[in-house]
Amino acid sequence: MKSVITVKLDEELNRMLSERAAREGRSKSFYVREGLIQYLEDLEDIEAAEAGYKDWAADNFKTHRWEDVRSRLGLDD
Repeated sequence: MKSVITVKLDEELNRMLSERAAREGRSKSFYVREGLIQYLEDLEDIEAAEAGYKDWAADNFKTHRWEDVRSRLGLDD
């Protein structure tokens, strides 16, 4: 099921969106939807990176040699 929302854009952003949509033969809704998907995915990536950094910091920034990681994962050649 699709939902309808209203978005207020300033004139410049609306102009840019309208021009892009016309140039590419897509709807403005397509670009708003795609942009929102990308933005939300980026936020999830940032949250995952921050969580990973916190875990690394909690482990006193311990690092592992690449060869040891490959060996532990059974990826030795």
